[in-house]
Amino acid sequence: MTTEPSLEQAPSAEDRRRLRRLPLFANASDATIHDLLAFAPISTIGRNQFAVREGATPNSLLAVVNGRFALMTQSAGEQPQVITMAGRGELIMAAAAMAATPYPLTARAVEEARIASFPLATLWGAADRDHGFAADLARIACGEWRSMMGQLKDYRLRSAPQRFAAYLVRLAAATGQPHQGQAEVELIDDRKTLASLLGMTPENLSRTIAQFRERGVVVTGRSVTIALAVLTPSSPGSAVSMRTRLGWSLWAAAIASSPSRARPRTRWPSLSSCAFRRAATSSLGSTTRTPSRSALRQSRDSMVRVDQSPARGDNP
Repeated sequence: MTTEPSLEQAPSAEDRRRLRRLPLFANASDATIHDLLAFAPISTIGRNQFAVREGATPNSLLAVVNGRFALMTQSAGEQPQVITMAGRGELIMAAAAMAATPYPLTARAVEEARIASFPLATLWGAADRDHGFAADLARIACGEWRSMMGQLKDYRLRSAPQRFAAYLVRLAAATGQPHQGQAEVELIDDRKTLASLLGMTPENLSRTIAQFRERGVVVTGRSVTIALAVLTPSSPGSAVSMRTRLGWSLWAAAIASSPSRARPRTRWPSLSSCAFRRAATSSLGSTTRTPSRSALRQSRDSMVRVDQSPARGDNP
């Protein structure tokens, strides 16, 4: 795998139209957009090649024209962990680029992709002249942080079924699925990348998908069909912002598919336990003879009755 982009070229007319729709230019003047696009070469990144490496200092802001990148990190001797994804029309670690601080993650292309590079010197010069564009830069940096925190919460701190449900809800919202009735979405990431993004193994992801199939969520290849039941939200403060019937149905299926936590049972010592025999001998009085098993059983049963008796002030 290489880290150097190849086939750098000037943006085509279609590339310029796509780039103009970036949130980066939401409030920028036409002159600012024209100036920035004039210095934005397009580079082609092959599948499994790296656009940037973790720890490298950025000198430009990268925008994805088409394709998709896995933003990941890797410790020595361990498998890489995907933290988030960046697709068409999105920026790659914009906050790090704007602050000219080292990239916190590595960007690897999961398919052949093309990116536009906006030199930071040109970017800051445009921000000084265009306050609307400067406000967009600040808004993008804040939005990136908020999105990252939301994904870490949904994809790392929940059970496996809840993580998959959160992913489907985000995917359905991004593709404009209806709020009620049957929904169909297309998984845009392969199983290995998706499993890493959700913090699980591919095998665990396959088991999770099988659990969802029993509850009306069928995954065939990359196609997902969600046959919804009419459910009522039961906990408005749940992990993902599921205000639609689609979201609540998926969340209910995820909770139902999550492994239940059995209440721990009290383990009483066996009659042959050395510690229990010493305690029982002491409670039965000082004697040189080893207490009989019947005496030990009576002593243990009395401990159980005392432990299970209601505390003072409790209702009987």
